Amino acid sequence: MLPNTLTPAFIVPGAASQRLRLFTALKNIGFVEVKSAVGNEGERMYAIESHEYASTTSRIPTAVPTTMQDRSSTQPSRDCTAQSNRVVARVERDYSAFDDLRLNVFFVVRSAHYRAYCDFCRSVVSSFDTAKNRPGTVLRLLGSDRKIVQTFTKFLNTLLGIVKHNEAAALECNGQDQACVLLHAFLFKQE
Repeated sequence: MLPNTLTPAFIVPGAASQRLRLFTALKNIGFVEVKSAVGNEGERMYAIESHEYASTTSRIPTAVPTTMQDRSSTQPSRDCTAQSNRVVARVERDYSAFDDLRLNVFFVVRSAHYRAYCDFCRSVVSSFDTAKNRPGTVLRLLGSDRKIVQTFTKFLNTLLGIVKHNEAAALECNGQDQACVLLHAFLFKQE
């Protein structure tokens, strides 16, 4: 029996490389959301939810009234785009795991080049240099829980965007490959 809804699927060949499988999994993620949580022993944890983003456009105009004034109107709705997201993976990490990810990716990118960075490594280094996008000790000591969650969300979405944007090009350096592996392990593997 067929399911009620059809969902798009990215098909990866069985003989695909490990790098292609990791990149396909990262490419399916639309955005990452970080939420504050409490662990089993009362320690502060952060739940990372990776959302698969799918949008479909319906060509059938709908007349959905939103207010009392609109109920008399039979104008079709201007927004014909139904957007849905589905949580693909949910893992919990502590504060130090975010800092470790940042340091590991930064170290991999810096050690991949001797003189000049490739475009991928240059964009990673420049995004990590900004203080707004940086989970570190100062944020942990002085930041509120809401600010920490916002910073983690922005950090992961920025890194995911850089990996997805530059991974489409040919592999330029070892740093690009290792950053993809580190981000995939951070988002999908529960420790």
